Amino acid sequence: MNNNGARNACVHHGRTRAKWILPLDGNIFINEKAWTVLLDNVRNIHGCMIRYVMMPMARILNNDVVLKEGFDPTEAIEEPQVMFRCDAREEFDPGTSYP
Repeated sequence: MNNNGARNACVHHGRTRAKWILPLDGNIFINEKAWTVLLDNVRNIHGCMIRYVMMPMARILNNDVVLKEGFDPTEAIEEPQVMFRCDAREEFDPGTSYP
């Protein structure tokens, strides 16, 4: 699969449309609590040179658990997702295939 090519297409598309681009892998779910934490963290990045935000990912085998009150994955050790600021110039390596 050309996941990195698709991620780069998302980054290119988003650069002129938003301050932050989130080229997430398919089937990613972010619950309300995690989304609030992410937004709060990004809003606190004013005036600094941070152009990338790494987001840990946890593989969940039972989708029902993510909707339960207080859900908080303790082992978010899977491949991180990367959020790009619109002026970030790094990209994913299209020569690296998905394992």
